[in-house]
Amino acid sequence: GENALVVIADQAKTLVHAAGCTIYRLQPDLATLRPVVSREPRFNALIMKTDLAVGRGIVGTVVAKRRAEVVNDTFRDPRALVVPGTPRSPHERLMVAPLSARGQLLGAMVLTRHREPFTQDDLDLFTIFAGLASDALFAVRLHREVLRTKDFLERIVESSADAIVTTDMRGVI
Repeated sequence: GENALVVIADQAKTLVHAAGCTIYRLQPDLATLRPVVSREPRFNALIMKTDLAVGRGIVGTVVAKRRAEVVNDTFRDPRALVVPGTPRSPHERLMVAPLSARGQLLGAMVLTRHREPFTQDDLDLFTIFAGLASDALFAVRLHREVLRTKDFLERIVESSADAIVTTDMRGVI
């Protein structure tokens, strides 16, 4: 799951010629995006410590709109927020895609670049990687739910005194 996200981030960064890539997971409060993978060479530690809010900043507003976007002038974009400890650059470019599967919002994927603007072709390629990241996040979520259900059922079996009897809808054993 998480390893797949690292591979997806690295491949997206390489093939789209980006400087960095970060993947965020939507938290259970449905308002917080927490970084799960950061491939930003100079700022990994700072990015991994910084949650984003859905509806705030460039990333948060793109996620709220649920539509991928290229932002080639982050310096002048009124939505821009700066990750504490990172410089604000007049040359930073962003591509942001919300991550979703089966109608559920799961997170966001962000590519960064310096100087050279992103193009529509870049966005088209990026959305393919965002789809892969969505599938990977969904698989991780599903796997966690299966493990929780397994643990719950094991606890029921362990705490049963003598037997467990199952019946059908009519009460027949």
